[in-house]
Amino acid sequence: MQYRLNYELFLNMYLNGKKYHQQDIFKKIDVLYDGSASNVYIRKKVMHKNEFIGYYKNRSRSDFIVDNLPLEIDEFVSKYDEFLQNYEQKDKKSRYAVQLKVLYPKSVNTSKLKRHFIKEFVKEVNELGLKESDYSNDPYIKKHKKILLPYTVEEVHDGRATYALVTIVERYYLGHMKYKLYRKDVILDKRTGKFPKRGCPEEHMLIKQKKGDCYLDKEGKKVPNDSMFSKNMRTFSYGKTSTGRDLFPEFMEKLKIKVLNALKRVHTKGVQAGKILYKRQNKPTYANVIRRRIGMINYAKETIQYTINFLLQHEMSYDRSIDHFNPGKDPTVIHSEAYHKLVGIFEKYRSRFKKQEFHDAEGNLRLIRYCYQKVDELEENIRVLIKQFFTEVNQVVLSD
Repeated sequence: MQYRLNYELFLNMYLNGKKYHQQDIFKKIDVLYDGSASNVYIRKKVMHKNEFIGYYKNRSRSDFIVDNLPLEIDEFVSKYDEFLQNYEQKDKKSRYAVQLKVLYPKSVNTSKLKRHFIKEFVKEVNELGLKESDYSNDPYIKKHKKILLPYTVEEVHDGRATYALVTIVERYYLGHMKYKLYRKDVILDKRTGKFPKRGCPEEHMLIKQKKGDCYLDKEGKKVPNDSMFSKNMRTFSYGKTSTGRDLFPEFMEKLKIKVLNALKRVHTKGVQAGKILYKRQNKPTYANVIRRRIGMINYAKETIQYTINFLLQHEMSYDRSIDHFNPGKDPTVIHSEAYHKLVGIFEKYRSRFKKQEFHDAEGNLRLIRYCYQKVDELEENIRVLIKQFFTEVNQVVLSD
């Protein structure tokens, strides 16, 4: 099996935040090289106003190998900056964007492969599910019900290494601007310039503003009521557990997983359709704590689904076919023993997700709920769940 998993190291990659070597995770797959170590190289930083505007100053689309900006660069930066100034919090620097520096794998060595790889990586970290009102007027989004946040990708060189510099704005573009409107006529008493008292003669009443007119500020500009951008998504967020443990290493490890997932999609035809664990839609309108819970559970489902289908695809190559005595019927397919064990494991975990609970190796009940559960408790339970899953899968002897 060309891409057979090394379960122990693959588990460490998901759970322990340790450095690992890519050639140890998969056999016969290339490595990422940054001049000193063969591992997945990715760096993250937050961009504030001056750095963000300075980065895009005097830039054109030809400077980027891939981009997903809804407007020309200058117009986009200007509108985005205006939006953040209107909604800026006191005594707090606005977070304009996140920039990821990713080292290309050695085998991703042509312009076509680089574009393919980086698009797959951006989809891994950047794709959002939307509510119906967000895509009702856009045929493409209405069909896919997903959208990518605005981003650009620049290719940079450092010695013999080549990197992709991915800049992502954590708000999607709404494409329209609404202004604060008067909900009813504003009527004043011409004699006093104030609101009329009861019984004021009609001839002294002056309609100052009509219903539907825009509010104007002191400078005569329209007062915005809604922005051209969504609220802060904080796609790249992490925190600390209740015990104070910093979750940044695990957050970065998840980003490394997404680099590997993108690489696999570039070099393989992908896993055939098989067992499915339906993931809950993570709507941008949900509170951050809800989105974090949904993201954790979806992450676990994706890990289990992909691994099981990946192994089932291998086992199907050892299927035996027996012709039916009735030529009008299809042959009977006999799967391997390992195939049936893998299906059994999958059904067991599907049931756990449905019940939103499971028992660990010590018999303790652990909850995996979308709500009414502490985030750090849920994260720890997801870690235990994934560890149990890989332990069980590792006990299955695959056909060879």
